[in-house]
Order: sequence, then C-alpha cells, then structure tokens
Amino acid sequence: MKIELKNIQHNPLLSLDTEAFTAELHIEGVLAGVASNSGRGGLNKYHHINQQGHELIKKAEKYCSSLPALQYPKTEEHEAFSVPMDLEIYISKLVEEYLNRRSRQHFSNQLVYAMDKAIVVGTPEDSFRLFSFKSSIDEILLRHNGEDFLVQTIKNSVIPKLRPGEIILNTNIPEHVLKEACSSSELYLKITAE
Repeated sequence: MKIELKNIQHNPLLSLDTEAFTAELHIEGVLAGVASNSGRGGLNKYHHINQQGHELIKKAEKYCSSLPALQYPKTEEHEAFSVPMDLEIYISKLVEEYLNRRSRQHFSNQLVYAMDKAIVVGTPEDSFRLFSFKSSIDEILLRHNGEDFLVQTIKNSVIPKLRPGEIILNTNIPEHVLKEACSSSELYLKITAE
C-alpha cells in the first residue's frame, strides 16, 4: 500500500519532544486526510477529509498493523524492545525520512557552494571543513601551472591535516589531479558517471 505525506510543513522551533509538522496524508495516490504533531511529545494525529478518505485511512491502519514491529537494540540506557507498527508510527517514519532527505539536500547544497573556492574535506553526508582560496577552483585550473598548484597544495597542506575518516569531497577538481596528489584513491570522493 502506498502511504505518503505531501506538502509537509515542519517547524523546528516548535519541535520540543517530537517533530512539529502538518502534512497532507495521501493513500494510494488520493488525498485522504491530514496529519500533524504539535511537537510537545504527543502522538501524531491524523484524520480524514471525506468519506473516501475515511475508508482509505481504515485500510492504511489495517495495512500498517500487519507490518513488522520496530526493533530497538539494547543500549546503555535501556534493554532491547520492539514497538508494534501502526499508522501513527508509520507517519513518524515518513516525517523522519523527509527530514533526513531535506538535511542531506541542505548538506549537499552547502558542500557545492563551499567547493567553489576551497578544497573541501570531511565525511560524505556528515560534515566538512575548508582549505580556502581567494580565487575559485575553476580560475585556479585555468592558470598556467594551476593543476600543479592544486597538486602541491593537496599534497603539502591538505593530506597531512586529514583527520581519521576524512576524504577530499571536491567534485570540481579533475580526477587526474586528485590521483597525482593523493597516495590512494581512498583519500578522495570518486565521481561516478550517472
């Protein structure tokens, strides 16, 4: 069964104990209702907008209750436990997936902006830091000996300062420059053809 949230409006300022949001609840491609959470630790609320929505939500509730329970492993704070799946929890998972996608997109946008005038190092989709230039990487590459300058900068100023798990994240530096500068292809992000 296809259950989606669309037009999600998330408010991080109101998200105290849970994520504060409102969204349209679509089931099997039909706008069935709305879902929301006030952000104060309560359960997600959802309700239908018409009779068709009522019937679709009932089917979605039945479907979700047939899904496997969520498993939580043992931690220092609590023993392992499971929570039976239901539509309310399924909605929470959809909100979490949406926020994770949005966070990854925000990270990606910041990364692309940063790599214009810097060698960017970090952990993919997690964090990064910069070795900045006054000129853009593209301008440096156009200069006489620009590639050599980047190779030497990476070898002498970037590689020695990499922290465990960090790699060069730039996708705007030609791979042959990165190969020449790095002792291993594990030290930079490989650009894959799409």
